[in-house]
Amino acid sequence: MPRRDASDPFAALTPYEVRHLIEHLVRAGRREAVHRLLAMEGPQGSGWYDLKQRTGDDRGYERDLAVAWQLADAQFREAPDSSKRTIAIGLQLRYAMITGLLGRVSDRLTPGDLRERLASGEWSMSRARATAARASDATVRARMFAELAGVGEDGDVREVIADALSDPSRPVILAAVSQRLAPETLPAVPEAARALGEEALADALVAVAPRMPATDVEPWLREAMRLKRHDALARALVALAPRAPAASADDVVLEGGLLDDEQAALGLLEALAPGLSPVAAERALEAIRRLPPSARRASVAVVLLEAVPPDRRGGALEAERRAAGRTRARDQRAAALAELGAGAQALEVAAEIHPAERGATITAIAPRLAAALAPKAIQLVSELPSPTVRGEALLALTPIVDASSMLAALKVVEGVRPASARARALAALAPRLPETRLARALRLTLDIRDVETRGVALAAIEPRLTDRHRATPKYRRRAPGATGVDVDAVLRGWSEAASTSPAPPVREAPPPVAPAVADDQEYVPEDGDRLDGQARRRRLIERVRTEQADYEALRAWLVKALSSPDRDGSLRRNDARDAWALSERLAASVRERHQATGPSSHGTRRTASEATVRRRLREQLTARLVDLSDPRVQAALDVVDPITLRTALHLGLELAEHREDDDGLFDERYTETPTMVDVVPVFAHHGRLREVVDAARDLTGPYRRAEALTAALPYLATPDRGEVAAEALASVITACRDLSPRMWWRRLDVLEALAPVVDDHELEAMAAELRRLARQSGPSVPPGDSRLAILIEAQLLLMLHAGPRTAGRHAVDGLRTALRVRSEAVREAVLDAFTPLLPTTALDAGAALARRLGSGRRQASALAALARRAAEIGAAAKGSELIEEIARLPDLFADPTTAAVLGRHATLLTPTALAAIWCPAPGEGLLHGGPRAPRDEMVRALDGLAPALALLGGPEAILAVGDASGVVARWWP
Repeated sequence: MPRRDASDPFAALTPYEVRHLIEHLVRAGRREAVHRLLAMEGPQGSGWYDLKQRTGDDRGYERDLAVAWQLADAQFREAPDSSKRTIAIGLQLRYAMITGLLGRVSDRLTPGDLRERLASGEWSMSRARATAARASDATVRARMFAELAGVGEDGDVREVIADALSDPSRPVILAAVSQRLAPETLPAVPEAARALGEEALADALVAVAPRMPATDVEPWLREAMRLKRHDALARALVALAPRAPAASADDVVLEGGLLDDEQAALGLLEALAPGLSPVAAERALEAIRRLPPSARRASVAVVLLEAVPPDRRGGALEAERRAAGRTRARDQRAAALAELGAGAQALEVAAEIHPAERGATITAIAPRLAAALAPKAIQLVSELPSPTVRGEALLALTPIVDASSMLAALKVVEGVRPASARARALAALAPRLPETRLARALRLTLDIRDVETRGVALAAIEPRLTDRHRATPKYRRRAPGATGVDVDAVLRGWSEAASTSPAPPVREAPPPVAPAVADDQEYVPEDGDRLDGQARRRRLIERVRTEQADYEALRAWLVKALSSPDRDGSLRRNDARDAWALSERLAASVRERHQATGPSSHGTRRTASEATVRRRLREQLTARLVDLSDPRVQAALDVVDPITLRTALHLGLELAEHREDDDGLFDERYTETPTMVDVVPVFAHHGRLREVVDAARDLTGPYRRAEALTAALPYLATPDRGEVAAEALASVITACRDLSPRMWWRRLDVLEALAPVVDDHELEAMAAELRRLARQSGPSVPPGDSRLAILIEAQLLLMLHAGPRTAGRHAVDGLRTALRVRSEAVREAVLDAFTPLLPTTALDAGAALARRLGSGRRQASALAALARRAAEIGAAAKGSELIEEIARLPDLFADPTTAAVLGRHATLLTPTALAAIWCPAPGEGLLHGGPRAPRDEMVRALDGLAPALALLGGPEAILAVGDASGVVARWWP
């Protein structure tokens, strides 16, 4: 009988008992004994952990810990009262912290540490494998397992391969391990993977294929071709086929190895195409004709066509070009056509893409374009709204720019920003500059202010310069400082900056400043819930204005839309604009008025003598151009005789009537001239409202008509107001159907006055038009986010004024529209505006939008706000579901703020629902979702969850956090 050491309570245990004691205690139903055993302390901390380490059973300790944690989970589920539940919570917390800490211990080790401890005999291979498997980062685990595979014996290597195959990041681990295996050992990897299924076998073949001996490749290729899962089959064939004999690659195609799955088939052919025989290449071309057309398909077809006999190549190429022309997405269509040599058609497609989104397409197709197409491509680049994108696109086109297109290219360079992009473009163009363009290129180079940036361009153009160029005063003044620049160092610095910073947005304005929320804070809308619906709409508009950078994308679209021909070929202009352009005197008077007094409403008169205002009116009557928005003219109308009054009113009305929907959107002079909206208050003041309303109905432009009729609403008697408002809304709907540019520029602003007046039926008609506009795309409507934000603002307005039965539909419309918005800031602003006003029927749409937010913290904040709204409107069950969704967010314990959101809203849950979130079943629950979080991070997260813990187990449950943390810290300082 072994001697018992009184100082070591585990001394009497045999090796078998050490390995299986926990298992026997569980079978005997002695759960408390299991917890006491794992709680026993030794000289180094946890006594049971030390014993398992001494016996080389690290994996055994992990199994025992997992069993004890499941027992604690079961104890929690079975607890009859809060005191028993608190005890179980304390055990759960302790085991979760230990599990997380073991992973952190592994994270602090390096592969070199493992090698040294194995070489010294301090650690066994079993312990080293267990330590490697606990590392939280897949790349660290990969390096550790690779190190073990390189130093272990044959049996140890097979164990390492088994560990790699069972790892959650199996492809990464297997690839690293395979690099350290001897060539003759490589087949052992797929052999071991066979028993784990097709996915594991495909991963193993991908990992070993690059180093597998050629004699082994063909048998494994044959086995891979028998795989049933498309994705597994494609990955295995792509890895093996290029290393197999040419006949084997042909067999893959000819024997039906091509797949019905589009991406898998294209991936396979990308690997096989360069080595296929003519017969197999033709077979492959026939196969891909069953796939949807795309740029990737076109790229594969180009390689296959090179293997097809020349006499059969033309027909196949033409068939592929026809297929490419049917590609749905314009950018993909252009790329496919360019791949297939149809550069002219590709540029025609690129021209259909909105300028704000065209740059990436031109950059992508530039390497496939012929020099003859350079002028057309440069023209498209010149229309891009962003100077940064213009520079990138032009840089891609420089290889095809020749003497005939150089002048156009240099004109584009003039508008390229920042200066580094301009310097790169000039440097790329320098070797191709004809003599006649050297002077212009040199001027653009010398105009760059920064010496280092100028030096990059100057270094490229300097060898082309003559003494005449160097003799110019500007060259002598600005070139000497730039010639000493280390060009390679500057370019290297630019490359490093580009690789360490996010790609710049298309627009040039700074990123949005609202909401300014630190990453460790929960987003809480400013002013909380005190904002009413209209205030929330204004807040939404302000946030969108900031995000859209002063409407640059919208403005660029409007400029193009207003300068493009109408259906009859004439430009969007009329005789009234030309007549007004000739009247410099009145334009000068308008500017003078605005500088002197600023804009003024009818009720505010500028102090002036009666003689002065009469003289002002006489001047305008003589010119037959009466500006009724001029305060002095308005004052004169109060003192003149009836005939003069009538004449002035009608001349002012005639001037305002000549303005059409899109006149003068960007011309300061025209924006200051009177419109029908300006003259309505004047006619109302003089009792002639009916005249101006009739005139408004005759306006040609539908949105101008809606603006004028809306301006008359405050002056109408109540019985007439609804009828005129319905007319105005009908004009807005017409503007929507006609895609009036003014409607977009004014952001459908008349709806704010119309929505409170019209009935639900009319609002529903407007909502239908907004839904239609949300689905539209192309050159006839503004680019994505610009258009969608305007529609969301209008949909929020409809929701605010709709009846209870239709408000939900309008809310869902707005939230679904927001799902298409690319900007995270806009999506978040929409949720901020909509959530406190949502009816029950729109909560699901709000949750769908919340899930689109980028970070877990922001998703949690948005879902919590929706849950609060659900509780306010009596949808407690829905609120509970939303809080439960927060609990399922990944890495809850990695972000204390997210955990705090869940804790603060735990009161929205029933005790049963809260318990189900904490631990729905043994081995599941909140703590199991993030066991690798460091102890300190977990404690911070648990502090945020304190309200939930108090509901689960009372104040003692909160104290259990500190107790568990203290024990683990004492065992593993």
